[in-house]
Amino acid sequence: ILCEPIKDGLGEVVAVMQMVNSLKPAGFSPNDQSRVVTYAAKMSQGLLAIRDSKKDGTSQHMQSSRQHKIRQMNEIIAEINKEIDAERRAMLKRRKEESRTEYTAN
Repeated sequence: ILCEPIKDGLGEVVAVMQMVNSLKPAGFSPNDQSRVVTYAAKMSQGLLAIRDSKKDGTSQHMQSSRQHKIRQMNEIIAEINKEIDAERRAMLKRRKEESRTEYTAN
């Protein structure tokens, strides 16, 4: 399990990002750890932006601003998911190629 806290502006933990069961035989790499730290920081920034927009009031402009910030947060999540999916596909492709090599060697 690889975990990283998501903090608010005061440094309080408001959520936790976790990755479970690495597809890699050796487990999570230092690069994976670094990426989770980066993702958690992006999530923290997005949550702060949404929270701050709620403080600004409920005018039409503020609602539009809040919606924009929520869209940005969704884009961050989509970016994270794309990177994870790309890495997973690459890992599965390597495993498949390794299996073929082992099969032909036997």
